[in-house]
Amino acid sequence: MGLVKLVTDRSTGQLLGGSVMAPSAGEVIGFIGLAIRVQVPSSILEEFIYPYPTFLRGVKGAIRRLGLAREN
Repeated sequence: MGLVKLVTDRSTGQLLGGSVMAPSAGEVIGFIGLAIRVQVPSSILEEFIYPYPTFLRGVKGAIRRLGLAREN
């Protein structure tokens, strides 16, 4: 259980920031930092196959919700 917060640029879908509060936060935050650094659009992150799905389940759900928000 935990909390994932992601911030994107609504016009581009670019991931700008994020935070994680969970027991596996150390495993997850590096992934978010890398995605920000290399400017991966959230649409690509949504399709990504995650190597540790149990750790990144919250991140994938947050990214999916970002996509839904962008459509509305």
